[in-house]
Amino acid sequence: MRETLGFIREDMHHLMTRRRPDYAPSGRFAVGNKMVDSWPALSDRLIKAKENSADAFVQCFEKQSFAFHEPDSLLPTRDHSTLFIGSTISTFKYLLSDRHKTRKPLRYYTRQTCLRTQNNRRFGTKYHPCWSSLFSSVGALSGWEDRETIIRATMDFAEALACIGNIDVRIHISSTDVDLATLLHGYASRIPLIFDSKPLPYYRHKFGIEGVGGRNCNFAVSLDGQHYSDIGNLIVIEDLSGPLAVESAFGLETIASRMYGLDSSVYALQAARDIEDLCSESLLLVDALVASVAIISVGIRPIADNRGRVLRRYLQGISPLRKELAMSIEDVVAIAGRFEANFNHSNHIHTFIQRYLSAYEDLLEQGRAPDAVNASLSRRFADTASERI
Repeated sequence: MRETLGFIREDMHHLMTRRRPDYAPSGRFAVGNKMVDSWPALSDRLIKAKENSADAFVQCFEKQSFAFHEPDSLLPTRDHSTLFIGSTISTFKYLLSDRHKTRKPLRYYTRQTCLRTQNNRRFGTKYHPCWSSLFSSVGALSGWEDRETIIRATMDFAEALACIGNIDVRIHISSTDVDLATLLHGYASRIPLIFDSKPLPYYRHKFGIEGVGGRNCNFAVSLDGQHYSDIGNLIVIEDLSGPLAVESAFGLETIASRMYGLDSSVYALQAARDIEDLCSESLLLVDALVASVAIISVGIRPIADNRGRVLRRYLQGISPLRKELAMSIEDVVAIAGRFEANFNHSNHIHTFIQRYLSAYEDLLEQGRAPDAVNASLSRRFADTASERI
């Protein structure tokens, strides 16, 4: 039997230490110091916390004269090192190379829809998704000469989060990163620096650019001052010649969920509001549905190419999850449809998902081999014209 997830009517210590607290669909719930009447009510609070956090980020960075940079498509137009935009650095990366040519000032922020496929291969296993595949990230980039400015904006943002969520914030940093620690030292009385609590690789970053790496510190939050969860980082970007730039990046779903002591950012997705049976399987189902909608919305189809295979795994992962949850195809498609309307302002993707799931399950019932199933579905669902899907 699945272990139920949710929110407990106990003290904060249990909330932070039990990964899957007891949940019931009625009654009031104490989440830290925040009283909540029901899961839909808490879901609404999570959505609001995301937007409040995003607004605070904008205010803090515009105050320091950062200019807004348009987000990229989910399919990166400039960063060819990744199949999907997975962070704000993919949006900004071209600026690093352009700057070598133009020497223009570098001071931008953005809000970017991102997709990371770490959950994609975990369907069919006992797995609890701590992070959502689809998420919104706020990030900023400055040249190294503006390092004090981006750090000031980032620390202002961290303090704003502490007020929004009534939470403790700390920074995990390596003692070997003397320059970064020196820059942050002036803020340590408000946001403490915790040195060397993790192995050194935890403080190192890869960017997908040859010869370029990063040294990072991580921001973590807590409801009780004891159990901390990461929400974002500040990264010194450098090559062999030395520091080039500084990036600040935070995941909005991660911020909102950790503000409420929750162990999965999937809770903060709008589609999760439609789920009453909160468990690892239902969180994975929501994750697969929203990822599928997002990928289909940019013209990808479940065929035998790299992005198509990613989509195919998400779509096919829905079937065993919805069966285990005793949900019909119509049930899950309804969730996808509501998410689609909000996310893409369209009304056709969920019907594509419905037809794909029905065809997939029909072929399985016929006893077809997996390769034959995929070949048949690729032929049937390869059309990329949105009005015809």
